Amino acid sequence: MSNYTREGFTEEHATADKVIGSLHITCSLLGTPANLVALSYFLIGRRSQRFRNVSSVLYVLTALQDCLICLLSLNHGVTLLRGRDVWLPEFCPILHILFQMSQRMSVFLVAALSFTRTFTLLYPLRK
Repeated sequence: MSNYTREGFTEEHATADKVIGSLHITCSLLGTPANLVALSYFLIGRRSQRFRNVSSVLYVLTALQDCLICLLSLNHGVTLLRGRDVWLPEFCPILHILFQMSQRMSVFLVAALSFTRTFTLLYPLRK
């Protein structure tokens, strides 16, 4: 059974859906520009150190990944505000797969950043 069904849908669910949908949209509208600013900083602002080390590449990938998650959660927010009426039904399977993969990739990127930081702390003079 899907999370977006109308079976057993009550007014309590509608209120919760509006609150959660509004939070999704708010986070999307704030997160997307913030991640684009971070992305522009790492791509344009630091030209001399653009892809000099692994951390810079991981920061760029993390900003791209977070921007994608923000854009994909916009779809969830609009769907919830419409009373669980799917906003883009023709893209629903694609968006679901992208959202699931984005979450996993985000966790992987954080783990990779943590690994590089730990390595840098343990071996500070190695390159």
